[in-house]
Amino acid sequence: MQTYPSFKTKTNLVERKSRMQSFSGSPSSSFFRGKTDRARAKRRYEPTTIASGFSSTSPFSRTCGSYLDQIDRNQLLRYVKFLREHDSDLDDRTVHNIFETLNTFLRTRDILIAGKILAELDYAEKPPKPYTKQELKDMFAAMDDEEKLLYGLFLNSGLRDAEMQNTEYADFNWEKCTLHVQPKPWRKFRLKGKSKKKSARDRFIPIPAKLVWKIKERMIERNAQPRDLVFPNGEGKPDGHFLRKLKAIAKKAGVEGAELHRFRKTYADTLHEEGVSVNTIRIRLGHESLDVTLAYYAQKVDMCSAFPSLLISKAC
Repeated sequence: MQTYPSFKTKTNLVERKSRMQSFSGSPSSSFFRGKTDRARAKRRYEPTTIASGFSSTSPFSRTCGSYLDQIDRNQLLRYVKFLREHDSDLDDRTVHNIFETLNTFLRTRDILIAGKILAELDYAEKPPKPYTKQELKDMFAAMDDEEKLLYGLFLNSGLRDAEMQNTEYADFNWEKCTLHVQPKPWRKFRLKGKSKKKSARDRFIPIPAKLVWKIKERMIERNAQPRDLVFPNGEGKPDGHFLRKLKAIAKKAGVEGAELHRFRKTYADTLHEEGVSVNTIRIRLGHESLDVTLAYYAQKVDMCSAFPSLLISKAC
């Protein structure tokens, strides 16, 4: 029977496994967690080392040494430099988000020196830019049927990434052709709002009937249950790779600057062009502030309202 020298009891082993997996769900975690197979995960680590939370082969471990209590500002700045010079050409916001996750990890170990560096990692918010009709046409032409359904719903609902990840079949009203966007405590999902402790209000979004019918047909074909996710990953859990998949599609279609958030901008602008009131648009987007909604109208370009198979119009 295999033993673990650093952990004498089963309880300690479970606690260690929990620490190793606590960041596995974060899309930015790979930059400091590294690629670790099962054999490497069982390697002996002392609880006081960085490797107790990250793989010894991760960029964070290589940059900041071995022991958590020996991390200093210079080491963390070297890690920031590594992120900025990364081959993936990370933008300032992504660097900020990755370092913010790292800061959270360090704070749980009572290491507070990363907070000041995080405050210095400012980034300029770029105004959202809608997709043009041609960009949408090119991207949807490069998609398979499953992708058309997923990104068609993004386009026709204005959902955020996390909201789409946690959308269940039960959220749809098949008769009224609406989508109920709501918090799901059983999935530990809350709606984004001003308060980090309180979820924003739920909302109902009209969805084009043709799109609703396709989703209902999909549920029947897959013999899915009402509480199943509409677009899960291979394990039936929320899929955190919608953006990565979209970028791959956009690259194939020759479209630059593809972002999920641009679907929200396109959705908002199209509703505005159709004469929908700003307050109604605010409610559908899930904004708590009218100022945030008004910011979506800063730019005007060729819209998607004439896109043949994905019209944003009255649902039923």
